[in-house]
This record gives sequence, structure tokens and C-alpha cells, in this order.
Amino acid sequence: MPNSITIKNVILLFCVLVLSGCASLNNSQSGFLGDYSKLEDSEIVEGLMVEKYEDKHIGQYDKFKIEPIKVYFSSDAKGVEVDPDKLNELTDLLYEKVESALSENYEVVSTPGPGVLTIKAALTDVVPNKPYLNLHWSTTLSRHGIGGASIEVDFIDSQTNDRIMAIMDVRQGKPLRYTKGLTKWGHTEDVFDQWVNLLVSRLNELHSLE
Repeated sequence: MPNSITIKNVILLFCVLVLSGCASLNNSQSGFLGDYSKLEDSEIVEGLMVEKYEDKHIGQYDKFKIEPIKVYFSSDAKGVEVDPDKLNELTDLLYEKVESALSENYEVVSTPGPGVLTIKAALTDVVPNKPYLNLHWSTTLSRHGIGGASIEVDFIDSQTNDRIMAIMDVRQGKPLRYTKGLTKWGHTEDVFDQWVNLLVSRLNELHSLE
């Protein structure tokens, strides 16, 4: 009897995964950054693409001007269609998270000036969770029900308009953060936190070297 139950569970799991499918995140160039020729794999963060220069880096700036987050989906984005109002809510949320995190240690300004770095970002794909696939750990670990997002960010000197750095990243939620998978956008919002933490921690490291 135990073996029979186990087999039934495996068959049920297989059927759920096959029938549900999995919306994959887009990792192609959306066009938002314009020039992608200098992007390279990050030596620090797996999956992150970075354009950087030896003679300039974001650690040289202590003030930040944050542009409104854009939505800039590429033509082959594989995420499901998202309601425009929800997209606005997500972009506003990401903006608020970036602004709040930077404000703790740096000055956030609204105009260009000396030492001011402009941050321009765009969500280039978003995929919601499938909460019904995250009700049990076995399907959560398969990652088929876990959402996420893709982003491109341009860091620009506010006075010269020179690109200081650019990044492109595709990130999915973490299966072990179980409760994030029980709402439609929990993992996507968690991905926002990961990006913000990465930005702030990197800034702090660079400033400590000044």
C-alpha cells in the first residue's frame, strides 16, 4: 500500500507539471540599454551581465537621481501578459525600494549636479507565481510555480551623460522562501529586494575603498 501511494503521488506530480507548463523569464536584449556590446558576465554574481570601466565606477558618486522605472519588454519576452495597472504597481514598488534603500546612507536628489549619478531602470520581463504549485514543497522545489523578473539598469553621470555602468539581470525567486510563493507576486517582489540589496551592498563596498 505505501508503494502504491508513492507511485500515485509521483504520477500526480508529473501530470501537474506537464499540464501547468512554466512561463520562462526573458534574458534577451530589450533595446532599453541601446548598446550591449560591452556587457560581460559578472565575476561576483552568477547570471548578472555587467558593463564597467576601469577608470570610473559608481562608488565615485554619493548622490543619486532615480528616474521612474520603465517597462520595456522585448518582442520575445516569454512572461505572461500582465495587467497595466499591476505593472505600474510593480514599477512604483521597485522605485520605492531603491529610493528607500539609498536614502539610508546617501542623498537622493531630483536634479543633476556634481557627484550625482542618474539611475535609469526598466523591467524587461515579469513572471508571476503559480500559487497552486507552491502549496507543497515538492512542486515548489521544481521551480515551476516560482515567478521572477528581468531588469536592465543604466548608471549615468548626471552632468556628462556618460555611462558609468550598466547591468542586465534575470532572476527567479528562491524556492526555500516558501511563503513568497503563496501569493501571485511574492517572489517577483522578493527579486526586487535582491536587486536593491545587491546595489546598496556594492555601493557600500566601493565607498569603503575610497
